[in-house]
Amino acid sequence: AIKDRRDRIVVATKFGLVSHSGGGPGVTDSSAANVRAAVAWDGSRFLITGTSFPDFGLALSTPDGIGWAAYFLDYHLSLRSLAWTGSEFVAVGEFGSIHSSPDGVHWTKHASPNRSNLTDVVWTGNGFLAVGAKGVVLSSADGVAWSALSEGNRNAIADIAWNGSTYVAVGSVGTILTSP
Repeated sequence: AIKDRRDRIVVATKFGLVSHSGGGPGVTDSSAANVRAAVAWDGSRFLITGTSFPDFGLALSTPDGIGWAAYFLDYHLSLRSLAWTGSEFVAVGEFGSIHSSPDGVHWTKHASPNRSNLTDVVWTGNGFLAVGAKGVVLSSADGVAWSALSEGNRNAIADIAWNGSTYVAVGSVGTILTSP
């Protein structure tokens, strides 16, 4: 996962490495996390979610990409994608998990209409779309109440993007989906 601000880019990998550009050492590794799955920028800090040994949820936070604060979460799963709305983070992950947080430290779990792994979430300015395994597509206006959309596609969807008018999602076996 890659996120940037004007003077720094932060890259989080599934092997627990965090790399950043601009000033200071280029690669940071923390034994606190084995898997870092998602990274987001909220205007004042980077937030990374992942999994720590032995499989506890983890959030890492930093204003500069160099010094990291670790917060262990009270659930045993990985949040694989993050979206920032301007006022809160929304994260999706394993077993259909959906969580939100105003600060990246205190998280609230929300009911999900699906138990399949969710791989990506996007904020459009008016709502969320989350995608995942088995062609799952979920939507929410507020990040709290979620509903399943048509599942005509059964292939896993890995990523989704929004350009202001069109969604583009990509997944397994060459799947490319678009929707206005």
